[in-house]
Amino acid sequence: MSVHWHILLLGAVMMLGSCGTGYVDTEEELLAYVRDQEHGLIQEHESGGIHFQVMYRPIDLVVLQDVGTNHNSERIKSAFNRYGQYAYFIVSMDVQGKSALYGASGGMDQFSDNLQDLSFRMADRTYLLTDKSDTAHVVDYVFDRTYGMGSTRLMFVFPRAEMETTGQFTFTLEEFGLHVGNQAFTFNNTDIQHTPKIKSLYSSNDNG
Repeated sequence: MSVHWHILLLGAVMMLGSCGTGYVDTEEELLAYVRDQEHGLIQEHESGGIHFQVMYRPIDLVVLQDVGTNHNSERIKSAFNRYGQYAYFIVSMDVQGKSALYGASGGMDQFSDNLQDLSFRMADRTYLLTDKSDTAHVVDYVFDRTYGMGSTRLMFVFPRAEMETTGQFTFTLEEFGLHVGNQAFTFNNTDIQHTPKIKSLYSSNDNG
């Protein structure tokens, strides 16, 4: 199956592993860790009235969403093999709590252009720039249509190997019609490496 097919499955739940330094017991604990800004896995700022947020999604959450409550060791191992070569990021954009797509200025023509960009063109306008001036390009992404309810959300997938060879990298989102310019969010690879793991996914596996 293609990477895109698996990403579409993951996109049904847009909540945001690696070699970590510890374990947590539940998905909720890992989500709480990620959402704690002191851990460096979530970056946000406001530009032109639009609130942008970029959040790293640990591989454990991706695997857990795929296997559900079935923690069969072979199925977990297969999921790690399938998803482990990629790094995942959730991008959220909103205007006062409403979707940036619907809340941004511009008429219907601009809205239509933005919708087309979000649906089909964001892979060309999003990338990771490493501290070695290398660029990691999007492997796949999915746009979560909210129809005006909540943030505009996308999940981007990058090759993990390119990201792990750098100490720091910048998630860059180029201007695509919101009239706020390019947006940049800097992450430290050590923060990602220190993300804890969900214990039950490893109790009968050697995934690391």
